[in-house]
Amino acid sequence: MRPTIHLVDDDSALREYLGGYLRDVGFDVRTFPSVASFRAASASGLPDIVITDLLMPDEDGLALLSWVRNFSNVPVIMLTSQDDSSDRVVGLELGADDYLAKPCQPRELLACVRTQLRRLKAMAAPLTAPVPAAAAEGPFRWTVAQHVFDERSLELRVNGERVELARKPLELLMVFLRHPGEVLTKEKLIETVWPGRIVSDASLTNAMSRLRAALQDEQQALIKVVYGYGYRLEVKPERGAA
Repeated sequence: MRPTIHLVDDDSALREYLGGYLRDVGFDVRTFPSVASFRAASASGLPDIVITDLLMPDEDGLALLSWVRNFSNVPVIMLTSQDDSSDRVVGLELGADDYLAKPCQPRELLACVRTQLRRLKAMAAPLTAPVPAAAAEGPFRWTVAQHVFDERSLELRVNGERVELARKPLELLMVFLRHPGEVLTKEKLIETVWPGRIVSDASLTNAMSRLRAALQDEQQALIKVVYGYGYRLEVKPERGAA
């Protein structure tokens, strides 16, 4: 089955150009002129990847991203003709997975799409970054105090209540669970969670803040800041079959 992409942009020429290119290289692409039309079509289900323009007449790409993140971690790639770092920061904080400046080259967009598909495949399996041989199987169901995380369903529960977790905080949680007691440097976390991308410490800090909020760990009882180095999961989790 071909990977599915929804492309949202009010520029009909660009939709035809990028949509046609992605179809030619093997993707199942649907295009939409507005956020409203995308939202209506998504009632029957989301694609593997969403590509959206930032500025559009009815609602902007940030509104689309916020709506998607209410119920899904599907990768979202944002396109913008604006040279404004504040929009980029807001998009990343809301959970955008990548950001390209317009006009972007089709091959550049294709590289981003393929990167996100590789990450989707990796998310479907347990993390393989160095873990003890005996722990290389999975997926697992992890329990830390009142927190339960299921790697198979990617579901987090705190005190029995399901808690929604965006993609980046979720990936960070998976890294910590597989490396309890180990000091994980900022560089290592960025390399693992944002592979092949140039990411600022601010993006990591933001994702960590969202993870702490989900875990209700504002006092660092679970994940401690090791100043000058990185972070460490303080409590050894119990591991069972998912």
